[in-house]
Order: sequence, then structure tokens, then C-alpha cells
Amino acid sequence: SAAQALSQFKQVETGLQNIDQQGKKASTVGDRLKAGLQVAGLTTGIAAVGAAFVGVVKGGLDFDASMNTLQAVSGASASKMGEVSEKAKALGNDLDLPGASASDAAEAMTELAKGGLSVDQAMAAAKGTLTLAAAAQISGAQAAEIQSSALNAFGLSADNAARVSDVLANTANQSAGTIQDFAAGMQQSATVAH
Repeated sequence: SAAQALSQFKQVETGLQNIDQQGKKASTVGDRLKAGLQVAGLTTGIAAVGAAFVGVVKGGLDFDASMNTLQAVSGASASKMGEVSEKAKALGNDLDLPGASASDAAEAMTELAKGGLSVDQAMAAAKGTLTLAAAAQISGAQAAEIQSSALNAFGLSADNAARVSDVLANTANQSAGTIQDFAAGMQQSATVAH
């Protein structure tokens, strides 16, 4: 009947109006969501800048701590520590040592000094140590410990530090074992080598 048709038509019209209203709401929600995401993007950018700032400050503090430790371990003079600082900064900027920082270089030189090298010998050996660290994917300090252990285990002088780090880096690059595995093996075989 006509009354039923008119009733169904009104239901369809009401349904279309509801869909239109929901579309407007969705558009409004979408706009709010978009604005929220833009704010979140800004917030993320600010957080990233803040994290970078914290990283720079922490790196500077780590560098200072490593330099102080090196001076305490070695007894180096203030002028010698100035040379060490310049060397560490130069190594941190060396394009042949990607990922190495001045702090990494200072830590490596500190560990080399702890291993018995003089400050001058540690400065001379530091680039090889950082190369070993990159090849073995370990820290500069760990590489210096391994390098010092190898020198001491086989009774080699500090003049051999660069050669030792080269041999260790090549070993790390050409084998399936880790450098820590080779370091442990060297320590065990050192008693037989003497």
C-alpha cells in the first residue's frame, strides 16, 4: 500500500541522514586524529632532539671520565694528557674508523695503559685497537683488553701492538668464531708458547 511505501521511504531517508551524520562525525574524528598525529610527530621530533642532546652530554662525560681514568692509571702529566685528548678527538673524527668516537678512543687508550703500555705506546696503538673493535663488533675497551692480553700472553713488546691488532682483526673478519673465542684460546695456549 501507499502508506507502507511512504513508511519505507522515510526509513530509507532516515537511514541516509544517519549515514550522512556518521560521515560528518567520521570526518571530524579524522580531522582530530590527523591533528593529534601532527602534534605527536612534533612531540616525537622534540623527543628525538632531546635524546640527541642527552647523548652528546653523556658522550662528553664518558670522554672526561676515560681521560681522568687514563691519567690516574698512567700518571701522565697535564701536557701529555692534552696530547692524548687531541689524539682521541682525531681518532673520533677519523673517517677510516666509522662509528668510533673520541670517548671510544680514550677508553681504548685507557685499557691499553692498564695492559702495560705507556701513554705514548697506547696513543700509537689506539687506531689499530679501534679497527679491531669495528671488525669484531665489540667496544674499543674490549678490543684493547684482548690486544693487551695477546701482547702479554706471548711476551711481545708494545711495538707489536699494531701488528697484533691487525692479526686479530683479520681473524675476526675471516672466521665464524668470535674474537672473544680467539682471545680465550690465546690465553690458554700462551703458557705453551713460552
